[in-house]
Amino acid sequence: MLNKEVWLKGEYLACQHLKKLGYKIISTNAHLAHVEVDIIAMLPKRLVIKELVAEYKAGNLLKESFLAAKKQAQNVLVFVEVKARSSKAFGLPIEAVTENKQMRIKRFAEVFVNSRDYANMPVRFDVISILDGQIEHIPNAF
Repeated sequence: MLNKEVWLKGEYLACQHLKKLGYKIISTNAHLAHVEVDIIAMLPKRLVIKELVAEYKAGNLLKESFLAAKKQAQNVLVFVEVKARSSKAFGLPIEAVTENKQMRIKRFAEVFVNSRDYANMPVRFDVISILDGQIEHIPNAF
């Protein structure tokens, strides 16, 4: 499969994955100042609370922290970098999300949030790694 086909299929699979989880896709392949972000999505408050409950049940949050976070929960704007590969020949897809790429996405997010109605919304950076059709979603990747 050609690189462009792998990339297009990967972005399609990533969007479908996010929709299935309940995310609302805001934009795909968004460009600002020579930087592209693959997917911008909204994680609804109800799913944020669901994640908090899972973290609490897993023992990763103290009760006080859980209750405080639940009370403050709101929609989250998620910037998603998608990396897709058909094989490990050139390394794992996640390895392509370099520190430089992360910094560029963070700068993009800052400009995007300040130029729209998202100024007071929490932001998160996820990576979706797709290797030969298998999806790995890494929330809060950086």
